[in-house]
Amino acid sequence: MKDPISVEKCVAVGLYRLCSTADDRTIAHLFGIGRSTVNVLFREFWAAVITILEDDWVGMVPLDGMAVHMREFHAVTGFPQAVGALDGCHFPVSPPKESATDYYNYKGWYSIILLALVDHRYRFRYVNVGSPGGCHDAGVYGASNLCRTAESENFSSPVALMSGTEVPPIIWCDQAFPLGAHLQKPYAHAASDSKEATYNYNLSKTRRIVENAFGRLKAWFRFIMKRMECRLAHSKQAIKAACILHKVCESLKDSVEQRWESEARALDALYAQPTRTTQAASQRGHQVRDALANYFWRQAGHTAYAHAPSKEIEKHI
Repeated sequence: MKDPISVEKCVAVGLYRLCSTADDRTIAHLFGIGRSTVNVLFREFWAAVITILEDDWVGMVPLDGMAVHMREFHAVTGFPQAVGALDGCHFPVSPPKESATDYYNYKGWYSIILLALVDHRYRFRYVNVGSPGGCHDAGVYGASNLCRTAESENFSSPVALMSGTEVPPIIWCDQAFPLGAHLQKPYAHAASDSKEATYNYNLSKTRRIVENAFGRLKAWFRFIMKRMECRLAHSKQAIKAACILHKVCESLKDSVEQRWESEARALDALYAQPTRTTQAASQRGHQVRDALANYFWRQAGHTAYAHAPSKEIEKHI
């Protein structure tokens, strides 16, 4: 009877598999185990990560901590009232035969979507994994718990009064998402040297946070970058486990090696990310965006708003 594999070895196999693009045969040889055992240990590893760590490591900002969180976000990025930056990212998978067309994105490959909210320290605050690649990011967001949270009391305060408009806690996003009071995106058409262009410029700097977070996720956990030849449920679990461990790494201030980034970029180039837009917008969303545009215009020193209060944010309600 063989000796049981130690917990330390199980974790080592799971991490090695998740952090590399090595095949089963190579990993089995490195650790002196059977090829089938590699997959068994990997599934056990990511299941343990999700079960044990998810609730403690990935979660929205609590209501009583929202004000402090937004002040820290503002101090780091220069953007007021920010809770996080939102984006979707596609990962290659082997789709189920009975519904393969649902997972075929318009860039020509099969994928599932990771919808993620990232804070100013590149940490995932919310992840939604598994929507078919043929879906629109806006639809994924609209059906998500994050959307319901953003419309709940958790996002009701603190409110800042800016240019006479009440600005609530905000999630920053791109043109793939609808414009709303809590969901802010760039102006589609902004003339150069205008307040709209100034707003867009500042938003683009803030949105790099989520782009960098995805880049670091892919560099640390390169298994999810190649087409995952496993059941769809297992692909979803692998991506979710990677997001949880990503936050652990960020919290411990772990570094990303240049060779990992290079390998991730090479893999990323094989799968062009789908990009879609939506014109959906609410009147309240327009009002909040215009107030923020005025704020940045004033911060840039333009005299058009010299009559307005000089404080960064006029008042918190």
